[in-house]
Amino acid sequence: MATGDIGNNAAKVRKQLHAIHYPHDVPTSIENLTRGEPHDHLAELLRILHYGLLDHSRHVAQLVQDAGFDLYGKTDLKFVDGVFRLAREKFSYFPLLTTAQFLSPHHFRERKLIILNDILAHAAQVHANASRKQRQEHAVWVPPTTKPSTKPSVRVPSNHVMTAEVDDEHSPWTSLNLGKAMATPSARVIRHERQRQPTTVVSSDLNRPSNQTIEEPPILDWTTKIDGATYHAVDKSILDASRPIDPHDQWWNQSPHAHGESNQEDGAHEYMDDDHEEDMYPRGCFTMQPTQAVDVAPVPQSPAAVTPPPPLDMFRAELTTLEANLFAKLDAMMDMVSAKFSALDIRLASLEDCMANRPSPVVDPPRPKLSTFLTNSTNPSYRWPPEPSVFGKQQS
Repeated sequence: MATGDIGNNAAKVRKQLHAIHYPHDVPTSIENLTRGEPHDHLAELLRILHYGLLDHSRHVAQLVQDAGFDLYGKTDLKFVDGVFRLAREKFSYFPLLTTAQFLSPHHFRERKLIILNDILAHAAQVHANASRKQRQEHAVWVPPTTKPSTKPSVRVPSNHVMTAEVDDEHSPWTSLNLGKAMATPSARVIRHERQRQPTTVVSSDLNRPSNQTIEEPPILDWTTKIDGATYHAVDKSILDASRPIDPHDQWWNQSPHAHGESNQEDGAHEYMDDDHEEDMYPRGCFTMQPTQAVDVAPVPQSPAAVTPPPPLDMFRAELTTLEANLFAKLDAMMDMVSAKFSALDIRLASLEDCMANRPSPVVDPPRPKLSTFLTNSTNPSYRWPPEPSVFGKQQS
């Protein structure tokens, strides 16, 4: 893209910003890029690059991550360097400015607009290709179930004029709507009238089926008796809420074998055995005797054995031994550290000796003084150029 028309280049950048849905004010951003202050110019330039490559499209951000370019949390210099490397390696685009020239706040503003437009265009192309590929991968093809029964209609060209309908009342020219009000449509003509079926009169003497549903009794009811089962009389007086409660009738106040004796005398429940009785009346199978409160004195516990403390002399001897071991280990560590420092001093001294004998690459080596036949000549009148001593002799 040629330079010399900064307005056209700014319009192209504005179009790219609208295409990627730039969240900030686009006219203000273009003003900062073209004629803004140096600080605002650089800030807007880096903000647009960051949004276009990292925040706008997840496909472009995935490309940056897969390529190994870490553009998050970098300085301006490293960020622009990474963007240019991405453009060269992934977009095959080579910017015409270096990183230092791109970060210049006063120069190359039109070149920066051109580079910014090209990078945003390549990022938009990557986003479009990745989105199209993703839609193709997620598409599901459903085969048609039935073929169309009708033949496809013949396509009429757009420049073909159909002939107007001619009837008794309208001519071909008046049948077309040439800007005039259309006539009131005529009533719909019924060409085939539907034949009415003759009504059949049914006598009222016939029994018509009623719409009322008859409720059928359920198969089993609480009052339905099962054949072959034995039933005994049920005391329904317990259902009366107004009947006073006799505490002797409660099952916990009755004798343990009251139910068993009544069953043996009645004879109606001969099929019940002892196990079934225990299952039905678990509390009546055993007799609970109240226990008498007995005051039992607590059993005294023997005191725990206490280890006597060691004698003071033994404690001092162990402390002295521990102190001696600690000092010995500290001395060994100090000797080892001193030996390491001595070896390091020796290596530094040898390195300094090697560097002292080697000339510096910055300073030029001394050149030997060249002597010509003029300076070595014995006749002082033929020396050229003359030495300073000659002028001194003439002055004297």
